[in-house]
Amino acid sequence: AGAVLNREMTMTGCRNSGSISCKFNGTTNRNVRIGGIVGMSYKALTMTDCHNTGSVTQLNSKNTEYLGGLVGQVEQNLTTNFSNCSVNSVITPAKTTFPYAGLVGGRVTDKSTGRTNTTISGVTVSGTFAGVEITSENYGTYTFGTSSDYGKISGHETTGITFAE
Repeated sequence: AGAVLNREMTMTGCRNSGSISCKFNGTTNRNVRIGGIVGMSYKALTMTDCHNTGSVTQLNSKNTEYLGGLVGQVEQNLTTNFSNCSVNSVITPAKTTFPYAGLVGGRVTDKSTGRTNTTISGVTVSGTFAGVEITSENYGTYTFGTSSDYGKISGHETTGITFAE
């Protein structure tokens, strides 16, 4: 769900207010990438003035879920920029652990260098994540999946991200 991008992309002024959900009915274990705006990006991604108020839900836990309010997954070794974006959404992973799920992005990684090429400015978040109401005290815990270099290296770094009251 959400767009799959296979070239370097700049997205400006994108909005989603519709509900996005996925249930994989296959017999093999497949990865599912769901985002409020972008499901998967295989190339560098810049999002400016993009907003999601629609819910994002994974309905079954058979597969690995990459789930985010703006983007499900950005492939490794890429530059990702988020500026003046917002998520005010209900994000519902199917699994009880969330290595690839977050309010902004499920997985944003740069494995080869051990650092992130992600920049964030002016991003606001609110809503609920896995049934937990987002507050000014806990929003940093749920911004990115724990497998994201952006979250892992900086302890769910919230520089550039604020809680929208």
